[in-house]
Amino acid sequence: LSSLPARRAVASGLFSALNARGRFATPVLTYRSMTLQDFQASVDLSGRILELSGASFRAGGGHGAGRARLDLTASPAIISGEVTVAGLKMQALASRLPGALHKSRGLISGTARFETRGLSRSEMSANLKATGSARLERIALGEFDPLQALARYTCWGGLTPSHSEVTMRAADISFDVRERKVSVVNQPIQVEGARLTLSGNWEFNGPLELDVSADLRRITRSWMAGGSQEAATSRLATVHLAGPFDQITVRSGGTAAQARR
Repeated sequence: LSSLPARRAVASGLFSALNARGRFATPVLTYRSMTLQDFQASVDLSGRILELSGASFRAGGGHGAGRARLDLTASPAIISGEVTVAGLKMQALASRLPGALHKSRGLISGTARFETRGLSRSEMSANLKATGSARLERIALGEFDPLQALARYTCWGGLTPSHSEVTMRAADISFDVRERKVSVVNQPIQVEGARLTLSGNWEFNGPLELDVSADLRRITRSWMAGGSQEAATSRLATVHLAGPFDQITVRSGGTAAQARR
């Protein structure tokens, strides 16, 4: 597809005259760092519009389905569609997360609808708009203890160490993609009785800007001595995470909303 702009006249003539319908299948389909296995889809090409329907594939230990439409009658071309994944193993993505989360485990399912323009990677990335939701299940956070980290950064004292990995039974997160950023707004997560609310964004291959509002008044673990008396009575605070995944900095107070503006 990326070669079409350089051969636009030839491509225009080819697609305006070609009508085809069939089934496409390949054992491995790779795009940059994304690999889909056992990809299959029905294909319909007519009037310079290419449609993929009934697509199915395997990825990251889970499976997926989707549909897509490529409209070459517009300039630049319009690509739209929907994709659903179920049972994706978090281990398949853990290497892209901060170091403390490299040993995290769990399952991810979700769905997203998208639209973009252009045929080159830079065009598609810049024009991408999407909305979707993800469900996280049976998440174990490996070497990371978010509640202990929050207690430390908010001067609430310490928590008794967890006897095992900190886990999260389930969480549903809605997200939005536009202007090369993935954004979440007021998304709640429950962890060991604590309520965390996430708001912020992550720029493609760039920095994270995230506010984490924490309510640790009903946490199931015991508090240890330390911290100010005022902090101990409230257990409510917001911390701000910023920077690339391998160099995230944490500070008190929320600024991700201002960063989005």
